[in-house]
Amino acid sequence: MDNKLVFIGLCFGAGENHGISNYYIAKNVAEEMHVEQCAGIVQWELYEIIQEKFFNQIEGLPLYVMTTKGKDLDTFDVLCRAAGLVQEKGFRYITYVGHPALLWLVRSIAFKLGIPEYEKRKYQIPYDPNSSQWRTRSWWQFWFFWEIPVIILWSFMGRL
Repeated sequence: MDNKLVFIGLCFGAGENHGISNYYIAKNVAEEMHVEQCAGIVQWELYEIIQEKFFNQIEGLPLYVMTTKGKDLDTFDVLCRAAGLVQEKGFRYITYVGHPALLWLVRSIAFKLGIPEYEKRKYQIPYDPNSSQWRTRSWWQFWFFWEIPVIILWSFMGRL
């Protein structure tokens, strides 16, 4: 097991059983951990999905949770917690697993926090039309009503 490699999973949307987008993110994290025999760092929603559906793939591998159930954190705060775990555990090679629409922002923030991605991998993660977060139901809702305003605001705040 390469204890310096870690897959970091970030949620996208929410809903019944944490939503279809998060199911696919959790599935990809578990599969990557299994193939690479390495650790994972995930948000609590992904942790619950992995424990319920994919535990047999990762049994014996370290899986860390970077958020607390019921606390809704933004991408910046989640990555600040991930940076702490990366430093504490000594991970050097990081790959992010998340919805493709969110990963550019993740990579920008991670670079600024000193946890840049070692290897970019592509994942097929669908939007969830039944998400309880309206902004993650389709690409146009996400980009026009959420991500563009976030980019502008966070640029002024110095987060990007």
